[in-house]
Amino acid sequence: MSIDIPWARAELAQFLKLTELYRQPDPPGVFSISSHLSNRGKQSEIVASAQVVEQILDRVLPRWRTEVPADHNKSVNRWYQHREAAQRADAALQRDAEVRDRLGDDAPQLSAATMHPWVWSGARSLWQSGHLREAVTAAAKKVNAETQNCGRLPLASTTAARHPEAPPESIPVGPLVYVGIFAPTPSEIYRN
Repeated sequence: MSIDIPWARAELAQFLKLTELYRQPDPPGVFSISSHLSNRGKQSEIVASAQVVEQILDRVLPRWRTEVPADHNKSVNRWYQHREAAQRADAALQRDAEVRDRLGDDAPQLSAATMHPWVWSGARSLWQSGHLREAVTAAAKKVNAETQNCGRLPLASTTAARHPEAPPESIPVGPLVYVGIFAPTPSEIYRN
């Protein structure tokens, strides 16, 4: 992952500290029987921290909102789902390299931050909603359209998909060639 792991882990730890549940002590001379638990941090601090933590979670565990159970948010605490997701994300950040090495998936990781803006702008919403194949197709189509707007035709529609980090100026100029999943329909060719 190409994120600042120590910073992200510190943000997650701070959030977990703020949302830790504890039983408030009884006032002097009063004994109460209550199962009510409170968060350690103030609500305003928790909300401010959650703003950053949610962005970290979206990058580390993209489907955390649907995969981490939220059923205890109402019965236990509003931040229950966030806490469990933060704990999972912290473990993923801490042990990602080890898990990939031991499970045999030591393939390189690609970060959206290293991609050309045309690539990521074309794929972002689809990728974040879990439509991975469609996101790759949309990114290739976006780069193809942008290079045509610049008066340049890529050697192949797949050239930009193979080299998403390359600036558009470095894509070879040549006749437009369509390959594989990027092939247009006959009506699209005729329309162009």
